[in-house]
Amino acid sequence: MNLIYLLEKYRHNKIGKKLVNYWENEMREKGYKNLLTSTQSNEETQHFYRKMSYIEIGGFKYLDEALEIIFYKKLS
Repeated sequence: MNLIYLLEKYRHNKIGKKLVNYWENEMREKGYKNLLTSTQSNEETQHFYRKMSYIEIGGFKYLDEALEIIFYKKLS
């Protein structure tokens, strides 16, 4: 997943979860078995992905930016 962004007024009401579930189902239907996404360590999104069963598998740091955390999920 490259980017998902919700305006503040739409957060915390399960819209993000529905969007990610939709994306996961689309990827599953296309035959993908593994998913990757990322977020910066200073963003709350990292907790969202963990709740969605994504596993932190690494990260990288670019200059003065926050650590970019890479998340993985195996589709069943």
